[in-house]
Amino acid sequence: MSVNSGRTLRFVASLLAAFAIQVCIAPRVMAQGAVATVGLTPGWATFGQALPQGAATGGLTVGPFATQTDVKNTWPDGSIRFAIVTVRAATAGTFSLTAAAPSGGALVPALPGASVALTIDGVPYTATLSGSPADQASHIPAPPTGAIP
Repeated sequence: MSVNSGRTLRFVASLLAAFAIQVCIAPRVMAQGAVATVGLTPGWATFGQALPQGAATGGLTVGPFATQTDVKNTWPDGSIRFAIVTVRAATAGTFSLTAAAPSGGALVPALPGASVALTIDGVPYTATLSGSPADQASHIPAPPTGAIP
């Protein structure tokens, strides 16, 4: 074996090793660390974020702040391809976007209590809205029955 063929063989082996690291290890490292950075000023911010395949599966978090992630579409492996991210930044700065677990919370709707009083031709009328959705369902009129002419 000549000196040049030995160098060529080592060069090809190092290229294959670098390729294997890029393909096999880099996606796992990326999923554990920052997937992007974003510069924010104090206050609310909503922005779209595209991610490479495998970067995050559940959601994203922006720095130390509570973050809402609305996943719009995913890669074939189920990881996030594009998401809408909303965050309230307490301070200005450049923050890391990192993969996060999806939130386990549930939405519990709540209606505000409200009341209106009207007097028409000396007759008082009052309408009241309670804060419970279940109470409101009982006030929905039933659909008409029978044949429609």
